[in-house]
Amino acid sequence: MADEVSVSGTIKLVKGNAILSRSVSTHQKTQTGDGAQYGIQNIGTSAEAINLGDVTTEGYAYMRNLDLTNFVQIGVDSSGFIAFAKLDPGDFLIAPLDGTLTHQAKADTAAIELEYIIIED
Repeated sequence: MADEVSVSGTIKLVKGNAILSRSVSTHQKTQTGDGAQYGIQNIGTSAEAINLGDVTTEGYAYMRNLDLTNFVQIGVDSSGFIAFAKLDPGDFLIAPLDGTLTHQAKADTAAIELEYIIIED
């Protein structure tokens, strides 16, 4: 079967005289593997790997900060934690991941719950 993974998105800014909006119609991709991992992981204030379960090569990821107060950083391990995203309470991301890297998360002030889906490439 083809086009098993579907991703779409919209972003919009309306402030003062500035109006910016972009919508991307559904992008479909054929999954090479057959795995996926869903979970809610408790993320502490030290960088820790995101639980991949049986996923061997990350493809697309969805991550959402379920905490009401604290932010969480999403990043990679490259001789230490390097953040590439900051998710404030309720924020989420959907992104293709580089399956050759170890993806991690690190909470700011106190542990948070991170909801995630990792789809194998």
